[in-house]
Amino acid sequence: MKNLYLASMLTGVLVISGCGDSDDTTPPSSTSSLSGTAAVGQAIANAAVTAQCQNGSDFVATVTTDANGAWSGEVSSGSFPCVITVSGGTPAVTLRSYANAAGTLNITPLTDLALIIQQATLDFSWADNTSLWPDATQLTATTNSLLAALSDNGYIIPAGSPFSTPFVIGDDWDIVLDDIKAAIDSSTSIDDYEALATLLKDGNYSNIPTSPNAPLVPEGDGAALAENAGATGTFNGETYTFTESTSWVENPLNNSGGFMANGPTPDSFWKVDRLLRKQDMVGKAQYCGSDPASSISIGLQLPASSLYYANPMVSACTLVLTEVSTKGFKAKFAATLHSTDTDYNTVIDGYIVYTGESDPVDPEPSTGQAILTKGALTTTFDQVSCYEQSGPDKVVVGLGQSEVFFEFAGSRTPESGAQYASTSAPHFVTDTAFRVYIKGYIYEYKASGLFYSGNTDDLVATFTFSNGSRNFKGVNVPTSVGPISFDLTCPPL
Repeated sequence: MKNLYLASMLTGVLVISGCGDSDDTTPPSSTSSLSGTAAVGQAIANAAVTAQCQNGSDFVATVTTDANGAWSGEVSSGSFPCVITVSGGTPAVTLRSYANAAGTLNITPLTDLALIIQQATLDFSWADNTSLWPDATQLTATTNSLLAALSDNGYIIPAGSPFSTPFVIGDDWDIVLDDIKAAIDSSTSIDDYEALATLLKDGNYSNIPTSPNAPLVPEGDGAALAENAGATGTFNGETYTFTESTSWVENPLNNSGGFMANGPTPDSFWKVDRLLRKQDMVGKAQYCGSDPASSISIGLQLPASSLYYANPMVSACTLVLTEVSTKGFKAKFAATLHSTDTDYNTVIDGYIVYTGESDPVDPEPSTGQAILTKGALTTTFDQVSCYEQSGPDKVVVGLGQSEVFFEFAGSRTPESGAQYASTSAPHFVTDTAFRVYIKGYIYEYKASGLFYSGNTDDLVATFTFSNGSRNFKGVNVPTSVGPISFDLTCPPL
């Protein structure tokens, strides 16, 4: 998995600009704000935060971290750069960071290590002599090198800077800190953070312990497919190569979708869901993750057997596209698969080949309007992308970076009274980005519809189809996080 994240992380690492002169004899006319998070994976709570600035000044008032490690303080304008130290608290630690300007500044083992490696010493006494303070360009390069070495050792480094990218406990930057701590705890040769810092102070990155949570590395080469479209992989000591037929169901909003290769019996297949199939994703890993709506899911169904799967928040999986064109794609994958009644088994040599006409480009949004309301929050979208999915009874609607799925599972007529209902409930993924998945059935959808939810007769929305335009309107539609309302119009396709 070497360097899979290096390109993205190097675009957002620490940028330190030059600093101006300050007049120690002139009282400050204003102050500048610093704020951030102090953490070692766990928040550093109730700890003192102090500043040692270029002009010898400290924060203008006492600064202490809160229960979440968050802190904020003011220094006199013109004081930068400043060495910022967190000490004491719970857990009781001492760590440093470096501020060249006002804004976000985190204090973590990553910022501390970057300074130690830059200065090639564990002793921060250099802070007492400003002539020894880090050169901005060199500190940026050192930070880049440290992050690259961590990436090489299995740590997933997010975009941004460990110094200046805002984060909270539990997000991607905090997970890096958790993994570093877990690597130290599981190491037989590194007792604690101080021991790791001692090993790294001279820039010897070979001493970085491998992340215990390093993603699986796929090693498939597709040889078992013999140039056939399909999927293959060795699971529990046996290789399963399915090439009977393949299918790809694409969400044209973002070129993601689901792939399936069927086996020799109707109840056997390899499948991958939520694969992002875009040219710029070639060579970049896609993972199982914490968000089921945007993370890879891999499954294997064996004849007359249960489904083995790797789902977000359950098992590890990694998929890397090796080739993408308008004719199809190739990808290798690794996954730890399990079912509800078996032990975990790992597939390392998984491989997919799909051949089929499909244009992997991002569509331009069409003009439309949508209004979505949840509680007191109402959002209006002036750009709406609507894509027909298997006829006018199923439409995918894209609203900027958000998506709303309206899927009508069937129709009911006065003559037959037939119901085609789904038990899937609509839901939100977050409170800030509307993402709703609604399934149900409608009544005479080709001209207009009354939209029902689940297997009940509760009317939740109306649907009209006129001159190529579709309108969806619902008031207080029940969801898992409370009722929502929507009124959106899809232009003619």
